[in-house]
Formats: sequence, structure tokens, C-alpha cells
Amino acid sequence: MLDPGIFLLSYPFTLTLAAGALAGASAVFLRRASSFYGRWLLAFAVLLQLAAVLAFGWSFYWSWTLVEPSRNAGFPVLAAFGGFAILGGIALGVQALSGRVMGSLRSWSPARLEGRPPYKQIRRPFATAAFLGLMGETLIVDTVPAYACLIVGSLLIHGLLELGEWELRLRLAESRDYLSRTPRYIPRLRRRQEDKA
Repeated sequence: MLDPGIFLLSYPFTLTLAAGALAGASAVFLRRASSFYGRWLLAFAVLLQLAAVLAFGWSFYWSWTLVEPSRNAGFPVLAAFGGFAILGGIALGVQALSGRVMGSLRSWSPARLEGRPPYKQIRRPFATAAFLGLMGETLIVDTVPAYACLIVGSLLIHGLLELGEWELRLRLAESRDYLSRTPRYIPRLRRRQEDKA
């Protein structure tokens, strides 16, 4: 049987992952409660979301520095793939951010944002970009704690995003169509339909 003390000594970042998940879930529930008890709760929701991001970020940094990296002994391909994943994450993040910025500079509406790439293809481009960057760094560091943090952190973040979409469906009924037709992380491949003339 696994001793919790040994587990926490081996993987201490699990405590900050749990704290980040708790803060993120609390932010979603406060955002939901703000529609009943007042918009002033949104300020606390934003603070809790910031705390969740910081907790997850610290957890990943901690897992990368917990053990001396292996320098990919025998697997330089992993380091190269990690570098490409980081570059892909940065490119997707910049594209998602430019879609948000261009949407807010014009007369912003959710429909206009949904029609712009990458939001037209996937509904969670920032989460996908962050995952690519974190996966790339984990492949470069190549340690067991880093892989454990990537797996556990990704599952927790996915759960928080699902919880956030549940709250969004309750708050904005018009978002249901977009959420049902747009994939979460990986775009659908479209078959080319040849026109028969």
C-alpha cells in the first residue's frame, strides 16, 4: 500500500495542483452565484481564477525542478519534439489572443469571435496552446515528476474547463449551439466534397 507521506515527499506539487483545482472550481461557482447574489462576486471569482493559474503554474515549475533533468539521454528526438510542441503552443496562443483582441477592438460579439480562427475550429485554443507548451517543456525536462504533473494537471484543468462550460450553458443559452458543434481541443478534419457539375 502506498504511504501518503512518501507520495507527498516524492510528488509535493500535488498539493498545489489540488489547491489550484479548488480555487478554479470555487471561481466557477462564484461566477454562477453572482447571477443570484450580485455582480460584486465576480471580483472574487477573478481573484480565484488568478490564484488557480498561479497554483498550476507553480506546480509545473516545481515538478520540472524537483529532480535533475535527464537531458534526454538517448532520446534527443523527445527534446526536438518538445521544442516543436512549445513553438506550436506559442503560435496557437498568439492566434487565439489576436482573435480576442481583434474581436474586442471591433464591435465585439460572441458570434463574431466564433467565426474567427482558431475559435471556429476549436473552442479551447488557449487550453490547447498551454497544453502544447507544458507538454513540450515536460518532454525536454524528461523526468517522472514532470510527466506525473502533466497528466494530473491536464486532467484537473480539463475538469475545470468542463465545469466552466456547464456554468456557461446555464448562464448563456445561446452558447449551447457553439459548444455542441465545435470540438474542444482538436479540430475535425473535413472531407473535401467535389462538386459534381
